[in-house]
Amino acid sequence: MSRSLKILILIAVDLVMIAVSMYASMQFLDIIFSMPWSTFWLSYAPIGAVYVFFSRKQRLFSRVTHFTVQDTLLRLTFSLVLAYVIGFLFSALVLHFVSFRFSLISLVFSIVLLTFPRLAWRSYYQIHNRKVGASNQSLSTLVVGAGEGAHLFIKTIGEEKLPYRIVGIVDDDVKKKGTDIGGVGVLGTSRDILDIILQQDVKQ
Repeated sequence: MSRSLKILILIAVDLVMIAVSMYASMQFLDIIFSMPWSTFWLSYAPIGAVYVFFSRKQRLFSRVTHFTVQDTLLRLTFSLVLAYVIGFLFSALVLHFVSFRFSLISLVFSIVLLTFPRLAWRSYYQIHNRKVGASNQSLSTLVVGAGEGAHLFIKTIGEEKLPYRIVGIVDDDVKKKGTDIGGVGVLGTSRDILDIILQQDVKQ
C-alpha cells in the first residue's frame, strides 16, 4: 500500500469517525432537542473541513506509522478543538443553531474515536515489525549522500551479504531525487530524513 493511499484512508476514517461522533451526540441529546438532518450535515461540513486543514498543516496524516506518540495525539486534540470551535461559531452565526452540549459531547466522542484507529494501527505495526524482525535480522539503513561513497557502500553490502537493508538515499542536490544508485532510490533531501525514518522504521 502506497503512502498516499494510507493518507487518504486515514483522512476518510477520521471524517467518518467525526460524523459518527456527532451522530452519537445527536442521539444522546435527542430527549432535549431535535436536530434536522440538514442542520446536522451543515454543521458537520465546516468541522470536517477545518479538521483536515489543520491536521494536514501539522502533518498528522503523513506520520502514518507513529500515530500514538504523545506529540501526535496532542496535535490531534488541538486540531479537533479548533475544528469544533469554528464549527460552533459557524452554526451560531450562519445556521442560528446553538448547543454547547452538542458540540462538547461531539468533541469528546471524536477524541476517543479518532484515537482508537491510531492505537489499533500502532499495535498492528508493532506486531508486524516483530514478525519481520524475527525472520530478517538486517538493519534498516538510510544512506546520507548520493556520491561515490554511497555507491561503494551499497555495492559492498550487496557483494559481502552484510546484514543491512538500504531503504533509500538522501542528498541535498534536489536534481538527484528520483534517481537511483546501485538500485537504491534517492528519496529526498536532508529535510526529509525525519519523515523517512518514521515511515521506513530506519534503525541507523
